[in-house]
Amino acid sequence: KAAAENKVARYVLVSSLGANQQSPVFYLKLKGALDEAVKALAFKYKGIVRPASLIRKNTTRPLEKPAIALVKLLNTVGLFRSNKPIKTETVAAAMINMAKSETVGYEVVTGPEIFPAALSTRNAESKEL
Repeated sequence: KAAAENKVARYVLVSSLGANQQSPVFYLKLKGALDEAVKALAFKYKGIVRPASLIRKNTTRPLEKPAIALVKLLNTVGLFRSNKPIKTETVAAAMINMAKSETVGYEVVTGPEIFPAALSTRNAESKEL
């Protein structure tokens, strides 16, 4: 809110796949409410990125790595492709591109759409996103 009041033109928020303020799941309900609150603010551009599972370096959550491995395995046989795990660096690259774009208004980028949104920050020296 402070950023919008101080004439910041562009705002990009990390949300979650399935965010919905009507969800019975607390986390998704909270993320959905935050999305709606940002949507109501006076930014020239509001971008919402809704990734599925995040692949985080140095995670300390004991079940995170096995859960991501399971989803990746299911992806290889064609299941849950919209829930493909994504590296935090890829999400960050997509957010940077969205913030630098000339797009005006409100945009939501979800799941697999995040990968192409991240592509233009790649160069010959970058790691695979």
